[in-house]
Amino acid sequence: MQGRIALSVVLRWLRVTDASAVRPTTVVDYLAILRRRKWVVIVPVLVAGLSAFFVSSRQEPEYRASAVVLVNTTNLTGDPERLINTLAGLSRSPELARRVAAELPGMTPGAVLDQTAVAPSAGADLLSVTATDSREAMAVRLANTFAFQFTKFTEKFVREKTAVNRSS
Repeated sequence: MQGRIALSVVLRWLRVTDASAVRPTTVVDYLAILRRRKWVVIVPVLVAGLSAFFVSSRQEPEYRASAVVLVNTTNLTGDPERLINTLAGLSRSPELARRVAAELPGMTPGAVLDQTAVAPSAGADLLSVTATDSREAMAVRLANTFAFQFTKFTEKFVREKTAVNRSS
């Protein structure tokens, strides 16, 4: 008897009738719940959508441009992959960044290093130069100028490396 009283108290507290406690919940019941709580569903969806729109509309566009540098490894007797990786590492040189910045008005050496990346191509004697900027034309100009200056900057290094390999 005491267990039955406790159950009826709990059911009353939950505002559940004995009939609804026994029958299974149907799709109609779920739709009724959704109808009653529609704002709990609609408001978060609207807030998320409007927030995403607001954030994306305030972002500056970012353009990427690429240039490819061919590394001549024909006269090299050592490991060409090692040379290409070394050259990719030299692309972070402050001296190279100063040379590139000198040719691009308004660009600093720090910005050149921040906005460019050089990566070796797998299985090829190529280095890929990628530049990013908020202006499309500047991204293209930065990639091309960096590739040109990089080629001039590394010519001396490759020439010395080739001479050392010939004398060994």
